[in-house]
Amino acid sequence: MRAMYPSEHRTVVEYLTGTMGKAPSPSYDPLRFAIDESRKRGLNCMRGLIPYRARHAQRRIPGIGESISKTKPNLAKQYGGSLWLDPGEKGVQDYSLSW
Repeated sequence: MRAMYPSEHRTVVEYLTGTMGKAPSPSYDPLRFAIDESRKRGLNCMRGLIPYRARHAQRRIPGIGESISKTKPNLAKQYGGSLWLDPGEKGVQDYSLSW
């Protein structure tokens, strides 16, 4: 699993810097920024969680060693070009609850 916010448990996504695992510099919390800026404008900011996508089909940057598709490949299933975790599988449930 990856995160677009500072996390001690998850790797920073490549969408922020172009490099998987590399945090923005100077460091900031993109989710906090989006929430704060939305509130200034009288808007609601909704966050979305995609806890079961392991790898997007259009991803061009290679995954890093701690990606679940590398560390627990038996949990990642291909569907529609992307890798997904099946929340009905006990191993996926255990993994999801561990963080």
